[in-house]
Amino acid sequence: MGQTLIVSNAKKSWVQYTAEHYLPMTARLLNQRVKVISAREDHPECQPSEWKSMAFRHLGDTLPLHSTVVVIGDSQTEIEAGRALKQQQNWCDCTLKTIKLISEPKADDLVEQLRIINRLWTGFVRGRGSVEAHMEFS
Repeated sequence: MGQTLIVSNAKKSWVQYTAEHYLPMTARLLNQRVKVISAREDHPECQPSEWKSMAFRHLGDTLPLHSTVVVIGDSQTEIEAGRALKQQQNWCDCTLKTIKLISEPKADDLVEQLRIINRLWTGFVRGRGSVEAHMEFS
């Protein structure tokens, strides 16, 4: 796997704080191998609905041409930001994989979504071509 980035609308300190308090093993991984980007802090001039799009647009100018981008989020705005990144002129050869989570899930639904992602992650990321997945529970 290549470089791993987390693009969040939260402040960088919130991402680190929540990882340290709720996922301590993940917090160590974040410190060692993952760059956290705060779309909010990097683009304060924008409306909240534009933060991710601006952050992704900026990434499109800096990441290698042949990259795999994985977007996981509970907002359609995040998925659209990923699509816009792929459509950028410099990014015509990127592979985009998106997972649209349930908006405002119950705790049980959130846990189930994470279990599904964990179970399918390797095949999802390493599979060929772009993929869009949507979580739906009844």
